[in-house]
Amino acid sequence: MVQLAFNASNFVGSGCSDKADGGLTTFGAKVVQEIERQRIIVDLAHTGTARHSMASRPLIISHAGIWKSINTTGISVMTSSVR
Repeated sequence: MVQLAFNASNFVGSGCSDKADGGLTTFGAKVVQEIERQRIIVDLAHTGTARHSMASRPLIISHAGIWKSINTTGISVMTSSVR
């Protein structure tokens, strides 16, 4: 399992603590493709929400709250991201 970011932006993309969610970088999209090619699970915990639709295989959010049921920010995810 590979986590793409930890709270703050990096070369792969935005973290959940960033004020603006820029999603994946061009490099980040290539990283996700390679992770998927290797059949490794992508973990979206601590990433921005713009990444939740960027993969061709199922993803996981290994730990987070749900915005609709928990009034927090940071690692919580929107209910629309949970299936």
